[in-house]
Amino acid sequence: MKPVMQTDLTFETGNCGEACIASILELKLSDIPPLHNPVDHKDGVMYCKRLREFVSRFGFSYIDMAMGGGHDPKDFFKDCWVIATGPSPHGTEEWHRHGVVWYNGKVEHDPHPSNQGLKEIDMYGVFILKDPSKWIPF
Repeated sequence: MKPVMQTDLTFETGNCGEACIASILELKLSDIPPLHNPVDHKDGVMYCKRLREFVSRFGFSYIDMAMGGGHDPKDFFKDCWVIATGPSPHGTEEWHRHGVVWYNGKVEHDPHPSNQGLKEIDMYGVFILKDPSKWIPF
């Protein structure tokens, strides 16, 4: 993982997710296409679709998982780089979300210059290797 900082700090088009992907895949931020829906920035379905299309070029899929029932995420994602998301400490609206790079139970990289992390984590984004025999090195 090579930390990459986000360059757009707005809630409408902010690129913390793109910076997290670039960090985990050790790419440049400019290698990651914009993932937000330009018409509706709250459209999480379009965002995830674009994210999955991008990471599939490297042989991965991507899923978001909410943890509940007393499960400890560290048990599920041991030794895995994950994008943890939740309410942003910078926002005032419920839909103001932020993403950070998470590893073995702690934030390893916050792409926002304030480095404040998240108010709480409510979702974990996981990269899944589709077919190990077809893995494409970066």
